[in-house]
Amino acid sequence: MKSGRSLPHILMFIYFFIAGSQSLTAQKIGIQSITISDLESHLWFLASDELQGRATGEIGHEIAARYLASQAQKIGLKAADNYNDFFQTYIIEENSYDLENSKITIESPGAEPVVMDDDFYLIIPEASEDLNISGDIVFCGYGINSEKFNYNDFSEVDVQDKIILIMNRGPMDDDGITPKFDDYNWNDMQNFNNKFFYIHSLHPKAILMVLDPKSGFKSLEDINPALPKYLSSSKKLKDSENNLTGFFQDATRLFLIHRNVADKLLEDTGMNLETLQKKIDDSLKPHSFPISGKTLNIQLKINSSELTVPNVFGIIEGSDPVKKDEYLLYI
Repeated sequence: MKSGRSLPHILMFIYFFIAGSQSLTAQKIGIQSITISDLESHLWFLASDELQGRATGEIGHEIAARYLASQAQKIGLKAADNYNDFFQTYIIEENSYDLENSKITIESPGAEPVVMDDDFYLIIPEASEDLNISGDIVFCGYGINSEKFNYNDFSEVDVQDKIILIMNRGPMDDDGITPKFDDYNWNDMQNFNNKFFYIHSLHPKAILMVLDPKSGFKSLEDINPALPKYLSSSKKLKDSENNLTGFFQDATRLFLIHRNVADKLLEDTGMNLETLQKKIDDSLKPHSFPISGKTLNIQLKINSSELTVPNVFGIIEGSDPVKKDEYLLYI
């Protein structure tokens, strides 16, 4: 429930509005009441930038709901209550990042702690409570273990109870587009799903994933400015059961971090992420190692709130004398 209605849902809304109008006035206008012009006008409004994606609880969602309610009234639907507003409200619980009080701190003996102000995001599982994780750091290349390519980023390092740093994707040519491993599992920008379960089995304390330099991106915002807002909040029905299975409730925390954080962690090794990626890609051999002399603290603070949001709810009454008391509900 992180976002508002998808485009297919919008099209279904439009169809049922027009189809509902037909059922009420079929003798007058029939099937010819569906026109391309009407469909386009509904679609252009509901999918317009002004509605900002119609995310649940946002102003665009409320505008879309009021628009749909007005259309329900226009075609002759009956409200389910005595107020004729066609709204059925429900309560959403929202968890969102407290960005000002969430931070990554790098500590070194004899030096002042370095607090990074770059945003970071918890990918697995969804953030629902405050987190505070500290530990030693191990760089583990791409985080890949593949018998097919005789490649294992974890073969020479112990990562149990450590915070590990990995790049997304897999080895690439210098163009950053052509993969060196002929396997989609290691080349997709979202391939952390294929890496995660093996890494989790090694029992690290947490996983830090960073966009690899050859991708051309340093942060989520570089990919899509809307992604940070999407990932920094989650919504669910109030009092509903947690949708996470036991595994994901206890899963290793996977964070996506800014490349600035990765390079700061690597600063005293004489290498940065770009040089390490090139070294791995050119040799097609792992280059994993503990980042000695540094520890990392990840502090994530969560704000919780409740939102009252509407569903559009209308009734199409039966017209048959015998079945007058049967209804079609439009939600």
